[in-house]
Amino acid sequence: MKYSRLSIFLFGFVCAIALLFSVRGLPGNPTAQELVTPVWKDHGPLELSPERGRFALLYSVVEDRSLFFSLPVARLATPDLARNPDGKFVSLFAPLLSFLLIPGYLIGKFFGASVVGATLVVAIAAFANAFLIRAIALRLGAGKNAASLGALTFLLATPAFPYATTLYQHHFSVLFLLSAILLLLSNRGFLSLALVFFLLVSGIALDNPNAILFLPVGLWALSRILSFRTSDTESVRVSFRPLLLFSGFFAVIPLLFFLWYNSLANGNPFTLSGTLPSVVAISSDGSPLSTDPNQIPRDRLEREASEKTAVGFFQTRALLNGFLIHLTSPDRGALWFTPVIFLGFFGFAVLFVRKEYGILRVLLGTSLLTFLLYSLWSDPWGGWAFGSRYLIPAYAMLSIGIAIALESRKRSFIFLAAFFLLFSFSLSVNTLGAITSIANPPKVQVLELEALSGKEQKYTVMRNWQALEQNTSTAFLYRSVLHRFFGAIPYGVSLFIFVVVSAFLFLYALLRESSFPSRRV
Repeated sequence: MKYSRLSIFLFGFVCAIALLFSVRGLPGNPTAQELVTPVWKDHGPLELSPERGRFALLYSVVEDRSLFFSLPVARLATPDLARNPDGKFVSLFAPLLSFLLIPGYLIGKFFGASVVGATLVVAIAAFANAFLIRAIALRLGAGKNAASLGALTFLLATPAFPYATTLYQHHFSVLFLLSAILLLLSNRGFLSLALVFFLLVSGIALDNPNAILFLPVGLWALSRILSFRTSDTESVRVSFRPLLLFSGFFAVIPLLFFLWYNSLANGNPFTLSGTLPSVVAISSDGSPLSTDPNQIPRDRLEREASEKTAVGFFQTRALLNGFLIHLTSPDRGALWFTPVIFLGFFGFAVLFVRKEYGILRVLLGTSLLTFLLYSLWSDPWGGWAFGSRYLIPAYAMLSIGIAIALESRKRSFIFLAAFFLLFSFSLSVNTLGAITSIANPPKVQVLELEALSGKEQKYTVMRNWQALEQNTSTAFLYRSVLHRFFGAIPYGVSLFIFVVVSAFLFLYALLRESSFPSRRV
């Protein structure tokens, strides 16, 4: 029991330290006018428009008591800004993340660091995701050390790490997804199923594509209510459990919130924010512009889709190109940013051999569906981004597979050594992203960017290393305190060594399990 508690404490300690020393921010409670300055934008914690757009809605709700943006707040949100049918400036993003960040913003504001407070909410969601992955892996037969290593892989050795330190929706999407999976694995009761439907529909208000990505889990939940059986006469019989059928009504709560927001902000309960007309810039007199001739290409990719409809962002002709971008490209490809994640397929193979087809369909189906959906996306790069941020839900599913694979192969020194080497490489890459910047241009924009800037531009992780060499870090603790004592490179190296040594201890304990098996506590 003592060993079990020590293992959980060490796991939580490693996750917490890594996140705390990487989370972005600056001290202060900036006004809307201050937020549009380079200190907070280009060189600060709100460096990209997806962060600014979500923070703009948060700021407007809390400070202005409005879903509509004042002119200074609207300038902050550009170029991810929209106009509703009444001509008012509104958010171009689904609203739920901005509302979830409100408690952190208010607490941070009380302590004089409002942006840091909001960002810590995302870090807490990422922290919870690590524990959820560990819990799911334990449910699926992985030991404590293997489960911890799988969770550490997701949190710190994939692009999930950089996006745990800033204002993006991905970790909350994963939080809802993993929570639903754990509930379905742990409990078959009414309340459990009701909470699953609540989480799945909440995910749509968080990020609209979740309506597709959550389908495997949604179908698994529906199978608890409806069942289809083939009789001897080859006819299909449908049966259902009446009590559980009412659990679906809990999905109405987040649905009403989503429709309420759409009705007030977008002018129609069924109008999604992303389908509204875009405003990429605002002139000096306050009039909106659909194009900005002075704009560098940093935030332009997501506005190059030809149609502003819910399905217009998906293009079948983009499938092959998107596939290669997510998989092999040096500016976004998983093979370059997180090669360790592919070991998760070994865990899926173990589930197949065990004939655990239900959970396998969910894990593999969610992974493949995420990959397919965003390969069809008109902007597979994710704008300026670090790695493929769209694949973060797939990284979570594959990390569960890694835990299962490590448990099944813990007697294979070659497999464990391969995991450690790939983990170390992946950790080093994503630590760079976490403590420097996520604003990496895609390769297709580098020539244009070089023409505008007049100097060579990196578009791989070398851009982040270059920032570290220039003693640049976006980490709040480094920028506010620790920069006085040492440079950015020692800061990043120290964080990397701390995590890699901790991972080695878990791996060593896993190897000892295979040599000296003991009764599980």
